[in-house]
Amino acid sequence: MTEAVTGSPADLAVILSGPDLKLLRHFGQQTLDVLQQVNGSADASFEQEAEQAQLRIGIDRKQVARFGINVRDIQDVVELASRYTLARMLARDDFAKRYKDGRAIGLHELMYPLLQAYDSVAVRSDLELGGTDQTFNLLVGRDIQEAFGQQPQDILTTPLLEGLDGVQKMSKSLDNYIGIDEPPDVMYRKAMGIPDNLIVRYFSLVTDASPAEVAAEESALRSGENPRDVKRRLAERLVRQFHPGADVAAYRNAGGGFLNTAPSEKRVAQGERSIADLFVEAGLAASKSEARRLAAQGGLTVDGTVVKSADDRIAPKDGMVLQRGAHRVVRLRLS
Repeated sequence: MTEAVTGSPADLAVILSGPDLKLLRHFGQQTLDVLQQVNGSADASFEQEAEQAQLRIGIDRKQVARFGINVRDIQDVVELASRYTLARMLARDDFAKRYKDGRAIGLHELMYPLLQAYDSVAVRSDLELGGTDQTFNLLVGRDIQEAFGQQPQDILTTPLLEGLDGVQKMSKSLDNYIGIDEPPDVMYRKAMGIPDNLIVRYFSLVTDASPAEVAAEESALRSGENPRDVKRRLAERLVRQFHPGADVAAYRNAGGGFLNTAPSEKRVAQGERSIADLFVEAGLAASKSEARRLAAQGGLTVDGTVVKSADDRIAPKDGMVLQRGAHRVVRLRLS
């Protein structure tokens, strides 16, 4: 293989390095003698590469101790990084495109696949599951396991599921998800909001429908059946799958449409606070940082007005309506 670090164009390169050139030449000649005796070898030679810059890492124990890090931790990370080359890391499609276009690649992005890979070493993984977006990282895990003398794990990847927006992958942080523990009426309402072009994909990836049943639903759409009716069957199947004992009347009306339920109510104390604090109190955000992130994405409203900054101050009023995304709504009552 081409060795990116030395620039050797050989198909196979043996690299010897050290401070004693005389000793290196001696061992280089011995290595060459052995290689020339290998059947099929041709054009074997050895040469001295131009001097390369060497990096010596010195650890300031007092400074790293300030951050609760010990020397061994740093040595472990350096050792891990030495088990993989930059050339192989840049083979990742995303990195390769950005490098070619001259766009920045953060060092932390290069470390992430290695740290994830070391998890496989630590648990001596036999099999790792992940989405197709994790294929490269999972393969790095196999390589790092071999570098540490372990059998490489098998990997199993699954397709990514688009969220309710029909564009980005389903994610709680993007609020485009259907929670498996959400009430039947909420699950049904959200499922009925799935874009028409994703109906078959949801049948295939989310439900327990057989391949024949999925094909039948796809055929129904192609033959002109109203997507709303096919989507209704999908929504009902999802509810039955995760809430097998749910009463149909509790989550849809007789015509199959979802119920127009009133917003849930939440009692809060009077007094001014940040919008982030208010959304956390109302149970619409797990933390202030999540509220800030949702506000930055335009996903929070107060009485129908989009929140520009979750750090703005607000005094709740009786009957004020807070909304997160398209489906989570709370009406405030002052205590």
